[in-house]
Amino acid sequence: LDRKDKGEMQKVSTVAECDVILCFCPVVSRAGTDIEAALNKLDNESGNKPVVLVVLIHTLNPEDIVPDSNKSVNRENTLTVDCLFHEDQQLWKCNTNYDAIDKVTEYLKPKVFYSFLCQVYRHDNNDDDDLISDSAEGPLLPKNAEEEDSNNSFCRKWFCCCFGAVC
Repeated sequence: LDRKDKGEMQKVSTVAECDVILCFCPVVSRAGTDIEAALNKLDNESGNKPVVLVVLIHTLNPEDIVPDSNKSVNRENTLTVDCLFHEDQQLWKCNTNYDAIDKVTEYLKPKVFYSFLCQVYRHDNNDDDDLISDSAEGPLLPKNAEEEDSNNSFCRKWFCCCFGAVC
């Protein structure tokens, strides 16, 4: 996300508090096995909360072509992206990683944009009877905003987790 969008997101310390989970899954044995293990933990710990699953693939060459991990994930409310890394270089500066960043940004932007729309709604609407506050400092929302699509429409708080032997 670019700087102005990052200001709309907040890291929280528990899954219960979050609107979206950012999960890192390093591939340490076989991609399919590691991804399946991460998905099982996610299902047990997060229910059906939206997830961004970042599959971390170790490679010596940033131009390596890797199988699309998204094809092995059929969990609802889940975006899966692959990122290439090397222990000395960290994340490679490569097209695979740039594409992953773009996909994550596009996945999260509508949720952040929804927050912006709620703030505009507050600004344009003088009838405070139709508004609620999601927190003492947060924007005012239409009363039914969180009920419209509780799984996807309002993601301002995120939780980070990592599954695998490396974490």
